[in-house]
Amino acid sequence: MRVFALLGSPEMARRPDFMALAREHDNFLRAYRAQDWVPARAQAAQCAAAAPHLAALYAMYARRLDDLEVSPPGPGWDGVFIATHK
Repeated sequence: MRVFALLGSPEMARRPDFMALAREHDNFLRAYRAQDWVPARAQAAQCAAAAPHLAALYAMYARRLDDLEVSPPGPGWDGVFIATHK
């Protein structure tokens, strides 16, 4: 299941800074789902720097990346992260 969050108005979605963030976030998701952890971590850091109000989201992803780097999910992974601790 995909989860979407409303971040602002349609006008905001057309702003160049938001469009750049959306591209960076898409790049992050591509790397994350491809299990390319190093680029995913770099993209997440860029997104967090571009959108400080979303820092908690990207910090959560950084923690997930820590776990995934230690225990890679393997081929056929669907991108779902299974939390094993709080």
